[in-house]
Amino acid sequence: MSSHISFELHENHVYVPVHAGGERLWWILDTGAGLSLIDTTVARRLGATLGASIVARGAGDGTLTGAILDSPLTVVPGDEPGMGLDVRVALPFDAIARAAGRAVDGVLGSDFIARHVVEIDYRRQRLRLHETDGFSHAGTGVSIPIELRMNHPHVRGAVRLADGRRVEADFVVDVGSGMGVSLTHAFAAAHAIEPAAIAAGPMPAGRGVGGAAAASLVQLAAVEIGGVSLADPLVAIFGDGAGVMSSGEFFDGNLGGEFLRRYTLFLDYAGMRIILEPAANA
Repeated sequence: MSSHISFELHENHVYVPVHAGGERLWWILDTGAGLSLIDTTVARRLGATLGASIVARGAGDGTLTGAILDSPLTVVPGDEPGMGLDVRVALPFDAIARAAGRAVDGVLGSDFIARHVVEIDYRRQRLRLHETDGFSHAGTGVSIPIELRMNHPHVRGAVRLADGRRVEADFVVDVGSGMGVSLTHAFAAAHAIEPAAIAAGPMPAGRGVGGAAAASLVQLAAVEIGGVSLADPLVAIFGDGAGVMSSGEFFDGNLGGEFLRRYTLFLDYAGMRIILEPAANA
């Protein structure tokens, strides 16, 4: 058994229709979110009462103050009542929505993803949700082991530098990022990926929970993930002031939507793996 949800792809972000309180909302699917979150203004509009405050941090050097809901709100991704998901935390997404140029009413995070094997067909703009029990993949994709840390899927990979060095790296598979392959400032500095090799100066690199961030581009010889190799990629290297994308505290780099959209991506948390199946038009 499986269910289908059509989504909208905007700047490499997966926007999923979600129903709550008689409203149709748009939520971003995000493997980089440890749990699902609702926008504070939307939560109030749907009648939720905000309780204890929380502070969230992520990409960007700042923080966001949100709240735990006194009672969870049930939201339904897609149109099937059996898909109800209880959401317990609200954050203000108005700044992220302004940067995106469209509504961001919430985020579907790991608590939603872990309930299914989530197949993201970027080309057809369709989610297919498979039951975890008995799931078997019959396609031609590459199966890559993951490790879940803080509910984020990590994969082992490597970057090959223009000088011939191969450096292993810990990447997060980040569907919520619109970028391609990104490296943290700490990782680049530790492995002497020099600013002199950068092909373009600092540029806006999106807006995360912690605010806006900037990155520079460098062309590497290759990025390798499992059995997948991407030749001559332009890779973003974050500078200071980008929160976790600077510190390298939790990972060395991200694999975002610009990279992932080359594939049909399967997120199989129960099986501790992802599957990358090349898209027909990649």
